[in-house]
Amino acid sequence: MERSYLEGIKYPKLRSSYMGAALGAARYLGYKESDAWFYGVSGMAFFGHSSAEGMCPSYPTDWNIGAAPDQSKAGISHQPLLVPDGDVPKAVKSALEKGLVVTGWSGVVCEQIIVCGYADTPQGETIRYLSPPGGEGQFHPWNMFDDGPCQVVLTTPADDRTLVSMGLRCTIDMRGDPRRLSAGANMAMGSEAFRVTAEWLNKKEVLGGEFSYNVEVWEECRRHAVSFLHEANARLDDERLNKPLDDLARQFETIHGELKAIVDTFSGGVPEGKHDEYAQHLCTAYEVEKKAIGSIEAILTLMGRET
Repeated sequence: MERSYLEGIKYPKLRSSYMGAALGAARYLGYKESDAWFYGVSGMAFFGHSSAEGMCPSYPTDWNIGAAPDQSKAGISHQPLLVPDGDVPKAVKSALEKGLVVTGWSGVVCEQIIVCGYADTPQGETIRYLSPPGGEGQFHPWNMFDDGPCQVVLTTPADDRTLVSMGLRCTIDMRGDPRRLSAGANMAMGSEAFRVTAEWLNKKEVLGGEFSYNVEVWEECRRHAVSFLHEANARLDDERLNKPLDDLARQFETIHGELKAIVDTFSGGVPEGKHDEYAQHLCTAYEVEKKAIGSIEAILTLMGRET
């Protein structure tokens, strides 16, 4: 027997499943803002994560909900699903039957997923879910929720000015702040991830799919950062901020261009002889974003926010 719920729900084709699951759930619930706006005001447009000890394919997705940027002020909230007596299947089934949207971290596919049903199979009762890439419905055992299922709900967002300030602030808060992750003290965050990864490339370390996946996520985030800054400028419509935000958008266009130059020329890892070239792209992105942070501090001062 198979039961399906949330008819019409879709999983966006985003490399960041943290954002894909959130936006897929939110769109189903009626969220109308652009992807770029949500990336920007939640802070994920400025995401970066690497380590002095090497790269890992889990870096773009190993956020725990408590450490990730606060999406609730941006209009989307992840609320831990109540699980009486520790019975996850019962709690999730009950939520689905009520029309609630449930997401969670899958320890099997190592991505954030959207739950959309369950079924009896020869292996026992399994869960049906959506995940990247493509978001096709798949099944596997219930014990997939390593961090516990969450109900996604829409919240009343803060005003645009507060949201823009909050998103920009993430470039400062995230950079070099391993406390925002559950991982450890050797983590490099924000643009610091570019610098650390360039150092690994300069050592000619062997980097495969974990490198390509991380850079694809960074490219996706900075692409949305550019669109977010243009949208923020239009929505705020503040003469004092028009030029600074335009200038900042151009800086992030440069950063995005450096990352895209890497993404466009590899498949699955670092091609032979490309280490130095890719390291230079990352170093340039790092230096430009370091200057952009100074621009952001000035913008926050103009907006009346302490930096």
